Amino acid sequence: MAKKFIFFLIPLQILMVVGKYVNADTRCHQLNDFGSNILILGDSFFTSQDLINPCEDFTNVIAESFNTSNVYNLAIDGGRFIIEDQNYSKLDILSNYFHFNWDIIIIGGGANDFLSCNADTKCMEIMNDKVLEKLKNFLSKLNHQNLIIYFIYFDQVSSFAPAEWKKNISLGAGSYIKNIYQNLQNENQQYKFINITPLILDQPEYWLEDGYHPSTKAYKLIPNFLN
Repeated sequence: MAKKFIFFLIPLQILMVVGKYVNADTRCHQLNDFGSNILILGDSFFTSQDLINPCEDFTNVIAESFNTSNVYNLAIDGGRFIIEDQNYSKLDILSNYFHFNWDIIIIGGGANDFLSCNADTKCMEIMNDKVLEKLKNFLSKLNHQNLIIYFIYFDQVSSFAPAEWKKNISLGAGSYIKNIYQNLQNENQQYKFINITPLILDQPEYWLEDGYHPSTKAYKLIPNFLN
């Protein structure tokens, strides 16, 4: 029994060291303490409701969907896959990963990488290759036989998003993001890409006021596409 207790204690200690971590809140829902182990890695797409509706944030939506309290959100506000300046190394989305017996890993991000190109289409083309290569290398090191990877993201922003975001999307950032995740999905039947854009694009209630972060209503659509 003592060994079993230590087994569950260790990951919580590690998670609290690597950075921001949000565990599913059992005060919000009655959840199974012995359910699936789920890790979330990404940018503010997965954190936009943390302070607005804590019980309806992405972490708790996923926890309720899988009936598990073992959902750990290590998404980073401003996160990106490619870090050119080591002064921003803490924004590296994948750096928060650590080996554990995960059943599901949810990954999303890329918008901040392409936004850093400042509408330079050649930079976007290079960034596409860099992000895809880094994700492939990361995934190749995950050797859990039954591990499921969900890529959850968007490839468009709302009509009332800032002009800078809309410009980058129109110049190809959206297409690159979509192609990256579709490419990865095609490599392994355990990888699944959920693009929520078609569900929310022209509906203001599915976006926050900034026009590029999802609302609680948008989060609640996602479990319909999870196995």
